[in-house]
Amino acid sequence: KRDVTVRALWLLHEQRPAEALALTRLPKAMLSEAASHALARGLSAQSPADAAAIFERLLESRMTHAQSPYREELELAREWLRILTPSAARERLSELKTKYRAKRNFVAGLAQIE
Repeated sequence: KRDVTVRALWLLHEQRPAEALALTRLPKAMLSEAASHALARGLSAQSPADAAAIFERLLESRMTHAQSPYREELELAREWLRILTPSAARERLSELKTKYRAKRNFVAGLAQIE
């Protein structure tokens, strides 16, 4: 694996999120979670579909080891859902509630996002 975190963060700092995204798509590229989050934020305006995919992967990864009160995970969900169309956001929200129904405090937090 090749860690592209520093270069991607530099590109983001230079307001070049599309180039940072391209860098992460190179074979065996690895990006830190924090840099992935920054990339998703950087892409939100110009490429919401790419940003949404990153937010979704980040949330899924975080939820594998998340514990209540789920503050960071709920903030990720909020950022993700905010960039989707209203109908897509409702659909994803419903999917999250179903998928993580065993994590009651997370689901309760999702209700506050609606």
